[in-house]
Amino acid sequence: MKSRKTICILGHHHPSASEAEYCNWLLARKQSGEIVNYLYIAPVELHVAGKLWKKWAIDFAVKENDGEITYHESKGWNRSDELFRMKLRAFMLEYPERKIYVNKKLVKFTPSGRIVMLEKRKRKTNLVKT
Repeated sequence: MKSRKTICILGHHHPSASEAEYCNWLLARKQSGEIVNYLYIAPVELHVAGKLWKKWAIDFAVKENDGEITYHESKGWNRSDELFRMKLRAFMLEYPERKIYVNKKLVKFTPSGRIVMLEKRKRKTNLVKT
């Protein structure tokens, strides 16, 4: 099934309705003061064995109120996709101090090296169009 391109409240062109909804959720969090700001399309470079392996455009970078930058991916399809899991693992190995969320769930490594999704972010519904 092909995703439907959708425009969010801010006018960003998203490749799927779920990503546009995620962008609207982040806007609501910004408007309510839960976060400072967010950036749509956050480019990062992933390296393997010291060489550039892939450039990854993560859906969103979020500046939290404490100054921390977190990364967010919105996925409306099967997250067991091998390339996505490889990018996620490479990101977590290269940037261990950074938090990454997939569909509002924090992603972590288990002691055995497995990727797991932990907590789900609370959803705000009070969205004000500016």
